[in-house]
Amino acid sequence: MFSHPGKTIKIIAKILFVIGSIAIAIWGTVALFLGGKALSPNDNAIAYYFLGFIKIFLYIFALYFSSLLMYGFGTTVDNTETIKLTMNPEAFKRCGFCGKLKSDVRSTYYDDGNGNETTQNICDACRSKMSKKGYSVWTED
Repeated sequence: MFSHPGKTIKIIAKILFVIGSIAIAIWGTVALFLGGKALSPNDNAIAYYFLGFIKIFLYIFALYFSSLLMYGFGTTVDNTETIKLTMNPEAFKRCGFCGKLKSDVRSTYYDDGNGNETTQNICDACRSKMSKKGYSVWTED
């Protein structure tokens, strides 16, 4: 959930739009049918139905607009890493183990278990996992 906040926001925006649309459709239908029955014979029923339809369309438009804003915010959050990479490409490197673009990737030496010394760009998280598994891991600095 917290590893991809942009995707989570976009999914929540879609779900809220669908649930809200269903709720508005049910509320609008019930309000139209019950509203027509509650009118006295002197009231203008067509005006009430017309106002009911206008309310339904305005609520759906407001729901769509707010969902669109929420989805747009999720897209912005999703693209933040790309923006950072574009602004400062030297700050990010791809980890040779997990494949993620990270700022803590350094050239790392390790013993592969067969007595061979290997060099690879590895992030801090993967280096600590390797150390816990018993590999000899060291960096240049």
